[in-house]
Amino acid sequence: MAVALMSTACRDLLGLPWQAGGRDPRVALGCYGLVLELYRRCGVAAPMLWQPAADGSDVQEFSQALMASLPDFWDPIPGPEPMAFAVLPSDWCATGGHCGVVLADDVLAHATIRQGTLFEPLPRARLRVLAWYRLRGTRLTV
Repeated sequence: MAVALMSTACRDLLGLPWQAGGRDPRVALGCYGLVLELYRRCGVAAPMLWQPAADGSDVQEFSQALMASLPDFWDPIPGPEPMAFAVLPSDWCATGGHCGVVLADDVLAHATIRQGTLFEPLPRARLRVLAWYRLRGTRLTV
């Protein structure tokens, strides 16, 4: 069984710049790139979804693809838990398209255009979360 991450174990990701489709934790991450990296560090392979263009020209299409893929890979859960996948409104889509991961110490890790990769206290962040999901077939422990 994989173990959920604490924010101290991912401090090297904090403050990385945002890049549409960013998947390289040494350079820049998009919100889903951060999800992939956090799950990778837990030893879990999250599904690789469609890759948006690096210039961000098709980020709306990526948001739609992300939302459409949810039933294929993620099971809805009633609330946050360690390593829960959180769907939030994005700058381009009020009904979703932005995502993050709940870390074991009640922090939501996500990456935004304006702030890059950030760790936001869960009590504040959860007010904006539209839905919570667990990666199908996984149960991560603290």
